[in-house]
Amino acid sequence: MILRAIPLSVLAGISALRGQSFPEYVTGDECLFCHRAVIGPLVANDRHLNSMAASGPGELQLGRDGRSRRLRLTGYGAVAILRPDGSWDEESFAAKCSGCHATAVDPATGRFASPGLDCVVCHGLTDLNHSATRSGVALGRRRPPTARQIVSVCGSCHLRGARWKSGPGPYPVLYVAPSDLFDLIEFDFTPEAIMRSEDPHVVRTAAAVLAGGQTSCLDCHNVHRRDTSRHRRAAPSPVCSDCHPDGQPRRERLVRARRSAVCGY
Repeated sequence: MILRAIPLSVLAGISALRGQSFPEYVTGDECLFCHRAVIGPLVANDRHLNSMAASGPGELQLGRDGRSRRLRLTGYGAVAILRPDGSWDEESFAAKCSGCHATAVDPATGRFASPGLDCVVCHGLTDLNHSATRSGVALGRRRPPTARQIVSVCGSCHLRGARWKSGPGPYPVLYVAPSDLFDLIEFDFTPEAIMRSEDPHVVRTAAAVLAGGQTSCLDCHNVHRRDTSRHRRAAPSPVCSDCHPDGQPRRERLVRARRSAVCGY
């Protein structure tokens, strides 16, 4: 299936966003004041928070697992990427990378408020008094997310190849979790297009949820803790065959090459 066209009301809202900035939000440091005992010890190994990791004075590292790129701070919320020839590229990060590797990106300049993905990227705008009011936060225990909300939040970066109605770049402009991502993009979910996509597993998971399925990213993946317990507990689903051979124990895993035209690997 191909997602429907965006309603005029949504287009009007997107047009109104132009020239605006990311809304004021509670920072991760503020979150850790209360959540330091549980989340604090996990911060160092959190791949989302460390999608831009400090590597030296004025320097950062983009990515991991043999695909890392060296970054140099060039100003507030701005970095340059080291090219293979040793020169510095001061434009590509803002144009291609910032929306999924940094927090609160200014759509006009590509500058960001903080490196890495802060809590707001997945948990959305939060009331500092959410503990007292028991209102909870998005994707939290008091506000259990739907499968559609989960694939919306994860898909805002991992659903590569989407055509964003909020801007010409490869990432969302001013997307705030857990908004419905699928009102903001066009994506071809036909079987042929899924197989051609950069990450068929992510695309197939999103397509299954849009068709009424309930198996989402968080049924298998634990964002803060890098363990396999959710994999072991998850009920069998058609999307399991993307990573595990049919009819084989789950410890058997398929090795698939990942690629990204935007990221350059």
